[in-house]
Amino acid sequence: MEAQHAKKSEEKVVVPLTVVDTVDAGMRSSGIVMPKYGICKICRVPLEYNSETDEVYCPICGRVYDTFVKPYMEAEYPKSDMEEETIQVHRKISLADRYSIESEIRRKHLREAKEIIRRAAGALGLSANNVVVSTAQELFARYLKIQKTRSDSLEITVYAVFLAAARNLGYTITEETLLSALKKYPPQEMKKLAKQIRSKRREITSLLKLRTSLVGEDRDQPIKLLEMYRQRFKRVPSLIKHVEAIIQKVNELWQKAKNDLLRLNKIPKSIVTALTYVAAILVLPEEERIKIRQFDIADIFQTTPITIRDILPVIMKYLTPEEQQIVKSCMRRGRRSIKRKQKQYR
Repeated sequence: MEAQHAKKSEEKVVVPLTVVDTVDAGMRSSGIVMPKYGICKICRVPLEYNSETDEVYCPICGRVYDTFVKPYMEAEYPKSDMEEETIQVHRKISLADRYSIESEIRRKHLREAKEIIRRAAGALGLSANNVVVSTAQELFARYLKIQKTRSDSLEITVYAVFLAAARNLGYTITEETLLSALKKYPPQEMKKLAKQIRSKRREITSLLKLRTSLVGEDRDQPIKLLEMYRQRFKRVPSLIKHVEAIIQKVNELWQKAKNDLLRLNKIPKSIVTALTYVAAILVLPEEERIKIRQFDIADIFQTTPITIRDILPVIMKYLTPEEQQIVKSCMRRGRRSIKRKQKQYR
């Protein structure tokens, strides 16, 4: 008996699990009820869950099925003995089910977190389908599984998870950048909230064992930030028709000057601000380029014109004499409108 058990353990194979949390209308009409954890592909019997090992297994052959493999699964279920065809059922497994979040309040927080994450991404110019959004939702579900959350601090926690996910993917977004993009907090509150979010982000990063910083590891961070801020180009009317051309020019300049720019020890956002300023001047028609101010480009990336002036000399070394002359003839610092800034918080 022991020999048979040992042999059975040696032959145990881990295969992807199929979980179906809803039953399709055709299955209901046929009277077939889907098992909660799916059916063993070999033995055709309902799978069982072992809470001690967090595994789903077949009670007949002992095969172990991995519960957290993919968000979309496919399985074949037999109809009846009279039919030879099989039904393929495709269902999206909810994050709450995938991470075994059974508490109603935690499920509610997860639903609210998804909406907060989408709003934060939208404010930064990211689409709802962006990898940062899906990763942030996944991380929040993981966090919920091992840590309680409070309704009164849910928003801060979600922002912290969102920023942790972005940093883990190579987007170095600061707390101040996110809060400023949301446009719902007055300046006097932003500093306090940024501190709270930063503290929570570090806690979550440690708890989920994420990378704390990608500076020096991901050399293309400045270019990644373009995707995030491209929607904000609309703030400058003269740039709207030339966004794609400007982004292409930024990429060209980055490939030429990358090594020297990385040696400056400047944050990625400062680098992409300077690159965009130069690219805009070189791409825009003559009558438009002379109107571009350093303040206009700095406002897109929420930096200051001084960041452009610090980095500009390095970029200029990689321009042709004609391009250098164009940039020099169009350099304007300009002034930010105080009235426009005050209206944002009224």
